[in-house]
This record gives sequence, C-alpha cells and structure tokens, in this order.
Amino acid sequence: MAGILFLLLASPAFAIKNLWRGNRLYLPRRPSSFEQTMLSQRKIRQIRGDAMRASLAARAARIPKIDPGTVTKIPEIPVVPEVPEIPVMPQETVSLEPVAPVLREEPMPFPGQEQLDGVIFDVDGTLLDSLPAWEHSASNFLRSQGIEPPPGLDEEMAQLSLLDGAQKMKERFGLPQSPQEIVNLTLEPIWQHYLTDIPAKPGVIELLESLHAQGIKIGVATAGDKKLVLQAFARLGIQKYIFAITTCDEVGIGKQSSAVYDVTMAKMGVERGRTLVIEDSLFALQTARQAGYLTAGVLDLFHPDDHARAISRAGHYFINSFKDGYIWANESF
Repeated sequence: MAGILFLLLASPAFAIKNLWRGNRLYLPRRPSSFEQTMLSQRKIRQIRGDAMRASLAARAARIPKIDPGTVTKIPEIPVVPEVPEIPVMPQETVSLEPVAPVLREEPMPFPGQEQLDGVIFDVDGTLLDSLPAWEHSASNFLRSQGIEPPPGLDEEMAQLSLLDGAQKMKERFGLPQSPQEIVNLTLEPIWQHYLTDIPAKPGVIELLESLHAQGIKIGVATAGDKKLVLQAFARLGIQKYIFAITTCDEVGIGKQSSAVYDVTMAKMGVERGRTLVIEDSLFALQTARQAGYLTAGVLDLFHPDDHARAISRAGHYFINSFKDGYIWANESF
C-alpha cells in the first residue's frame, strides 16, 4: 500500500494511466499457486537445457582434433552374399539372323488340298537351279562399261526388280544407256543358259505334277525376266502346270513389297491364308510372311551357310530338297 501511495505522490499521471482502468482500480497482486508452479517448471526446463548444452560443449572440447591428412582409408568389409551366385554361361555372339522357332524333329508330307488352295513359287533358286547364271551379273555389266564395281553391288541388286536395279545403276554410275537397255545388256550372257542348260531343281517337276493333280493352283512370282522364265519353262515342260506368272517389273516394285505375291494371288483367285509362298531369299520370305501368307524357305546350296540357317527358321516351313517329298514345320506352327 505504501508503494501505491509513493507512486501517486511521485507521478500522479503515470499512476492514473496504468492503475485506473474503467471504473476499477487495478492493484498489483501475488501470483497464484498454479502460476507459481508453471513458473517453476519453466525455470526448471531452462536450467536443464542450459546444463545439457554445457555438457555437450565440454564433451566436444575433450575430443582431440584430427588432421585430415593423417586419416587412412578404412578397409572395406567383404560382403558375403546370402545366396550363392549362379555362374553365367558364355553367350553366343549376337547375330542378325531372325529369331524363330526350331524345326520339328520329324518332317511331314508336303501340304495338300486340305491345307492349300494355291502355291506361289519363286523362280531363280527355287524352281530353277539358276543362281550361278546370275552370279556377278551386275558387276560383270559394269566391268563391260569400264567401271570397277563396288563391293556388295550384286547382293544389293538382287533385292530389286530388274528395271529398278538398272535405274539405280544408271543414276549411281552415270550410265548413258536407258534402264531397259541396261537390262538387255545384262541379260545377254544369261539368256543362252535359260535356252539351253539351266535345270529345274531336283524334285520340282514331280511336285508340280502332284499339286496340279490335286487341283491346287500354281503361281509364279519372280524378280527375273518373264521371257527368260517362259523359255526355260517351255524347254523343261512345266509351263502347263503354271496358272499365273507375275514379275516385279509388272507391279513396279521388288520383293521388299508383297505386291508381286498379291497380284499373283488375285490372278489365281485364292485366299491369302490358304496360299503357300516358297522362296529361297530370306528378305522375300520375310515379306511374304509379314503379309499373311503361309511361307516355306527352300535351301539352295548357292547361298552361304548363315543364309541357309536363317531361312530354315524364317518361314512356317522349311524345304531341304523337293526331291525328298517332305517339308519341315517350325515348332510354333
């Protein structure tokens, strides 16, 4: 009370501003027991925190400082796997051959009228044993023009129709002849072989006779020259079995397209799913299969071994020789 009187006497204005609020006079009071307890706990937490910080600081001061240059690397502890690792067997070199199923263990008779309405044959290397006559034909023509052919030219031309190949050679090497003249000059040394000595592949004539007797239509799709093909067929006596012939030059594109097979199929009047395409060329066989035809690769010894392995797996069937009268089916078919 004495303190209040002193405050009023010493500074009346301050006392009135801070002690007189509204109609009541607010006087200082002692904290309640609850308030004293809370203040005590706050103080205790503060004291404990200060003590912990001091303890941590003291511990840090006792830890000796380490020069980084004197630290040696801790040796790694070898980790023992819980499960023993399975040794990895060496893999074969990755090849560009198409991944395809393995042939079945036993061959089967050539499909008949229950499975097929039509068969489309390639000519060179399939019906006729004529690939040696075409060997280096593009390169030989360039040499006759005084031009040294680049490596791989004949393999490149083999994938094109005659006129497409001639057009490409004309543009690439600046040849003065027209594409048709280039074709004619290329065929000159080959023509005589078709007229005289190119044989049918062993077993071909017997197969054509069998298919024809069953009422299965036979078509021909070739990248070669139609006149040469007809001359050879007439000499061998097999033209009577052929229902339709189509060349890549007629459809305007090689066998990188299925057009030559599609046109032949339309001429024959058969359905795609019941038509078997037989080819010795890997890329042509793949084209036909992708177009939805039944396919069979046929072996020709003129091709290298890796080609033979690839074509045996690329189609639905594989024919080792027409002479056997059997066909091998891939396991997935």
